[in-house]
Amino acid sequence: MKLFPFLLLACDPGDSGDTDSKDTDSGEPGDTGDTGDTTDTGDSAAPADMGFDVDADAVGATLTLTPLDMTSLGSEELRFEDTWLSATVDADPFLLHAGEPPPGALVEADPENAPGMLVAMYVPALHLDADGDGLPSGNESYIGAGLWWAAYITGEIGANYAAVGVVEGWNAVYLFSEMGPEFASAMAIPLPSALAPDTTLTLGGTFDGDPHGIGLAALPWTYLSGDPVAAFLYDAPIEAAWSVSFDGEPAADHFAYIDNFGDDVALELVASYADNDGSGDYGPGDSPMYPPCFEGTPIAALWWPGPGDLLTALQMAMQSMRPGWIALPMGDGGSGGLLTDEQAQSLSISEACNFD
Repeated sequence: MKLFPFLLLACDPGDSGDTDSKDTDSGEPGDTGDTGDTTDTGDSAAPADMGFDVDADAVGATLTLTPLDMTSLGSEELRFEDTWLSATVDADPFLLHAGEPPPGALVEADPENAPGMLVAMYVPALHLDADGDGLPSGNESYIGAGLWWAAYITGEIGANYAAVGVVEGWNAVYLFSEMGPEFASAMAIPLPSALAPDTTLTLGGTFDGDPHGIGLAALPWTYLSGDPVAAFLYDAPIEAAWSVSFDGEPAADHFAYIDNFGDDVALELVASYADNDGSGDYGPGDSPMYPPCFEGTPIAALWWPGPGDLLTALQMAMQSMRPGWIALPMGDGGSGGLLTDEQAQSLSISEACNFD
């Protein structure tokens, strides 16, 4: 059975090419016209027509419904329009009355198999709305991007769609199954806070050598690039069994734009060093030695801010990537797989592995 053939070509946002359609900071409309009041919070007095299964930490965050430009599905460009509706999450599950989408948002999705069936699709997401305007803007980050989307379906619903659960009105649709789109009730749409930053990280392991006169420090990339920093996140004499903990977002002077990551990140290169001046602290006269390594690959600590655009948020959600602190292998330009917590605390520092 052929369902939403145009969607099957666009179910991986990472393969969609240039996906920039709108600037949420500027509020300029997308390519397909007005999508409604971007600060509409729905009608709380009307019966709910969709519900979202959220995590406890989503309470107080802002939920948005962002339309897909339906004309872009199946093309090389997957585009989003301006946010159509936003609301403050106040309970789990969070029930919402969205009403009907604007008539111009409805598109005949599958004229071959279901002529006359009209569809509008919306991506649900969560962000921390610091300025209270209901929109992701400025430095605000997404903490969740749903892989189950809200689809409003009306008109002549084809028998093949009805057979797999499509109903008149709001539906939940999942586009990323190998078996094709799946449909479910719009009253229980999963929307986890999977993009909330992981605020802690511990690197640990063993040091193979004489610890006398040897220190261990987290050296910020900004510092190594010649910029001053007010304080290191870690700097202490090394021990045979060592541990370095990171907690919370680093200070602004630890952030820099790094091409490999395409964003302002805080990269901390943990390294043993020879304390040449005997000060007990890392300084210009001291000599970096060896990094902590896992299976021969140097490991750094990286703070990756939460995604500020919907496409990146969706890509991270699909790949189960979480922002915040990450134990990052530095082999192959930092493109290796991320370490588990157990692996991050099973590192070794020795002359057998270095930054080269």
